[in-house]
Amino acid sequence: MRALILEDIPQTSDMIKERIMKFSDQYEHIDQATSLDRAEYLISENNYDVVFMDVNLPTGTSFHLLKKLANKDLINFEIVFITGQQEKDHLINAIKFSAQDFLYKPLDDNELKKALSKVENKIQETYQNEKVEVLLNLVENEGELRNSRLAFHLPKGKTVFFHTSEISHLIGEGSICHLYTDTGADFKAIRNLGYYKSFLIEQCGFIMVSKSTLINPSFVKSYDHSNLTLVLINGATLKCSRRGGKAFRDYSKSLDGNKSLWFTIKNFLRN
Repeated sequence: MRALILEDIPQTSDMIKERIMKFSDQYEHIDQATSLDRAEYLISENNYDVVFMDVNLPTGTSFHLLKKLANKDLINFEIVFITGQQEKDHLINAIKFSAQDFLYKPLDDNELKKALSKVENKIQETYQNEKVEVLLNLVENEGELRNSRLAFHLPKGKTVFFHTSEISHLIGEGSICHLYTDTGADFKAIRNLGYYKSFLIEQCGFIMVSKSTLINPSFVKSYDHSNLTLVLINGATLKCSRRGGKAFRDYSKSLDGNKSLWFTIKNFLRN
């Protein structure tokens, strides 16, 4: 999970970060912003699962920032407010923005733990709902599973759709993954590789050639097992792990003498 802390006092921000990391092992990356402008920039450029927000800052309140983000359709994260003032107006505004929690300074460890648990459960629920949507799409396209149309969520609330026949490979990079198309275009999806892996392998015939690389085998132009190197028809060169190289070689052997006419024609036209 990725998080952002908006807090104008650096020492307080550091303390919040340390306690989040102490009470949860789910956060692989936590950014920090000390101003509304910096937070707006980071949110527009990154995909965060949760933003911890101090309410009152020198140039305004975090609600001003949220209104700007809402107008740009950039609120795709959970919100936890942290403030030193117990004001009714803040609570009402927090409800308007569907905040997961509202914590008061000085932070109570038990309250922080509860807030972290609620956020993590909510995010897992969201991920599971999205996976169900993908599964339903696969079921609806039964008989055409190897060319299913999948949705890939990009930063800033954007979504793109590709048929699996258009995808050459995916490379995982922490909490995100890079999607490469038949033209060589690179799209940064805000879900990790594991989110797509099982569907693409089990339903669409993709192959895991390394811990972080998943390929569409119909895009492979050549494979050098001595160097564990794959070359794709869109020009990409990929390194395989020993296990991944063996998996691809076994796949290749299974095709010997058993290639369908369609497979042969398709690869001939692509080359």
